[in-house]
Amino acid sequence: MDRRRAPTPHDLFRRLNRLLRGFLVTALMSLSVGYVLFQGVFPTVAYPASGEASIPASILILGISALVAGFASEDLLLGMAAAILSIFGGVLVAGLIGLSPLAAGLYLVDPGELPGFLVHYGIVFLVLAFIVNIVGVIFGYGIRERYIVQRPRSFAESVAMHRK
Repeated sequence: MDRRRAPTPHDLFRRLNRLLRGFLVTALMSLSVGYVLFQGVFPTVAYPASGEASIPASILILGISALVAGFASEDLLLGMAAAILSIFGGVLVAGLIGLSPLAAGLYLVDPGELPGFLVHYGIVFLVLAFIVNIVGVIFGYGIRERYIVQRPRSFAESVAMHRK
């Protein structure tokens, strides 16, 4: 007979906390992906207004948010899931941001076709966001594991650990 113990309130609170942290990490990366996607497709309306989107600035924005998200992730699986889901959230955020120039009459695009328009013309930025998010989350999580979870060793401890 398989006897599993019932989840305690502490277990349920821990699961809820993990779910909430995953949602916040995904929301952070979705905001950066959405801004970069909107700036890539509508560079004259985005802030700062320019003729075309700056790739180094886009990589910097995505990289910083991915590092913070990887640093804030409890485990690597949560960070990877957030990095993947942030692409879909980014399209949603860019679509919501894109409604403001449509309301002002700056672009003639049907609001129902706006997500498809953003994905079609911003596929390069979505691929860039996916790659930078995955790499940034891995580096952020690695920094967290190396310097926060493990206590820093003194020089004598590290020398003694590597002696034969």
